[in-house]
Amino acid sequence: MTHVPLDELLPHRPPMVLIDEVESFDAEARRLAARVTIGENQMFFDGQGVPSWVAIEYMAQTAAALAGCYDRHVE
Repeated sequence: MTHVPLDELLPHRPPMVLIDEVESFDAEARRLAARVTIGENQMFFDGQGVPSWVAIEYMAQTAAALAGCYDRHVE
C-alpha cells in the first residue's frame, strides 16, 4: 500500500488526530497497525503520560483508518 495521509482516512482534523501514522495494512486479513508516540505534543499528555481512557480513541482512530484503507483497496 502506498502512503495515504491520515486526513484522507480519518474524519478528524488536528488537534484530534491522535495516531501518528499507519505502519502496515493487510487487506486480506483486514488488519492494520498504527503508531502513536506518547509525548508532550500529545493533546492529552499530562506530564507523565496520557490517561488510560485515551487508548479507546487510539483504537477508534485505528479502526477508522482500517476502514479507510480497506475502502481504498477494494475500489
